[in-house]
Amino acid sequence: MPIKIPTLSPRELAFRLEKSPTMTVVCVLTPETHARKRLPGSICACIYEVVFPQTMRQAVLDKSRPVVVYGAGASREAEVAAGRLSALGYADVAILAGGLDAWEAAGLPLEGEAANEPLVDIAVLPPAPGTYVLDAAQCTLEWTGTNKNNRHHGLVEIRGGRIRLDDTDVLGEIHIDVGSISNLDLTDPELNKTLVTHLLSEDFFATARFPTAVMTITSGQSLPGATPGTANRLVQGTLNLRGVRLPLAFPATVERLDDGRLAAQASFELDRTLWGADYGSGKLYRYLGYHLVHDQVGIAVRLVADPEARP
Repeated sequence: MPIKIPTLSPRELAFRLEKSPTMTVVCVLTPETHARKRLPGSICACIYEVVFPQTMRQAVLDKSRPVVVYGAGASREAEVAAGRLSALGYADVAILAGGLDAWEAAGLPLEGEAANEPLVDIAVLPPAPGTYVLDAAQCTLEWTGTNKNNRHHGLVEIRGGRIRLDDTDVLGEIHIDVGSISNLDLTDPELNKTLVTHLLSEDFFATARFPTAVMTITSGQSLPGATPGTANRLVQGTLNLRGVRLPLAFPATVERLDDGRLAAQASFELDRTLWGADYGSGKLYRYLGYHLVHDQVGIAVRLVADPEARP
């Protein structure tokens, strides 16, 4: 049965600290957050770091000593930290109810580099609106193909493109060098060459005639209820592959990198037969035997783009 961890309101904690200065108050958020805004006298032991137990062991030598942990607010970090400490043998652990948010709302004192300023989580800042140019060297497109006996995967190079982003929509164009297709799982050079040659051929992507593909993004509306780390845009557009242009839609995660660049990631499946790559399709051919190939191709794409330089 899970151990129930007691909670203290901000006023209760403030009173306890006055009466029991030996109590250790632990901020379980990141060191950067702790440096900017924290409860007076608190130490930092970030629950997101794998060294959390070691940090606590160094900070609190006596496991019978009272410890109060706090996080941001209604999120789970303080609860997780308290449970971890209890399992590690800390005998007197409590949680500050409502965390840093509740302490500040109660008008209790704070300290730090920006104690009087709102906290900003740079990890979830959205990209600035504007036009971005793809950094082809940082972009990846991984494919996965399967049949009942095997799974193969590899890469296709992205040549370049542009993305136009605003608060409500995404537009853009991505150019893909289909002729660059490679395989990553076959270590035998001859088998690898045979598979890649087959994928380049008329049976699949006919790259002699159609060396490039173009993904045109016509819409990228925000997904309601998206939380950090989940898909936040519904990307819609067309894919021109093998001379066939068809609509395509998938959820994507569009984020701002720490240096201000844009990063976008998505994983989805497409039915290769719709674009004419129909070799081994069980819905189009019979008596295929071991030549049967699953219609769906998995795609995992990551784009990195720089803000377009202005003249």
